[in-house]
Amino acid sequence: VFMQILFTYLLLLLSPWAMSNTDRADKKDISPTFLNLERHKKNYFISGSPNTKVQVSLKIPVVKKFDIYFGYSQLMFWELLEQYSNPFSDISFNPEIFYRHRFDHDLIQYFDLGTEHQSNGQDLNGSRSWNKFYIYAPYTFHWQERAVELGTKVYKLYDVENAPVKPAKEYQGYFELYFATKNLLKNIFTYDEFYISFRPGSKYAGGFSYSGIESGLRLKILEKKSAPHFFIQWFNGYGETQLNYFERTNSIRAGFSI
Repeated sequence: VFMQILFTYLLLLLSPWAMSNTDRADKKDISPTFLNLERHKKNYFISGSPNTKVQVSLKIPVVKKFDIYFGYSQLMFWELLEQYSNPFSDISFNPEIFYRHRFDHDLIQYFDLGTEHQSNGQDLNGSRSWNKFYIYAPYTFHWQERAVELGTKVYKLYDVENAPVKPAKEYQGYFELYFATKNLLKNIFTYDEFYISFRPGSKYAGGFSYSGIESGLRLKILEKKSAPHFFIQWFNGYGETQLNYFERTNSIRAGFSI
């Protein structure tokens, strides 16, 4: 088990996209790494109740002239220390391609327009798969190296496969709201971030009983770029795992993020 955890940590640590302190943000003063790999969503390893959760995410520009990107994220739920063989109970594969339109403005720097696929690679009754068209737009307020970010992701599910109960769109809804603060405690920590995301279920956000909410706190003490963040995350509601998106979960986990 120790070697499995160590391997996962090294995989995150050595990933060239793990050097930025902000998610879904492009900074022109950051030199590109080999293959121009960049971090896309959060990369983390956290464990607690009910299991261990790992996410690895990257993006790469495929047509630089037109700001077209390919992104890939993999979200894994690991029954670490729960069973003898330590199996992964669910893995969500999430490739996407999107166009990033940039603005020369401090408040809104870009928006993403894209399509993504999500599936868990299982067969028969365990198979889950759907696609999305989406538009994502973040708004950022800066002052004295501190920041507050508001993000909105609007999407539509299509080609949903093997929904065992109510359709997945009843639980995925049609949009997600994101709020984050960054470096508010810059006098204490090298980096700090608090975020909360909310996804109401059903059409026109009418199914709040099917919603999902996630919040997290990331803290970095050491100044080295390769040093991990302490990360604690809480989730309540539906849709945390793709396999059991129709089951309500209440989870809290802690670990590290890079």
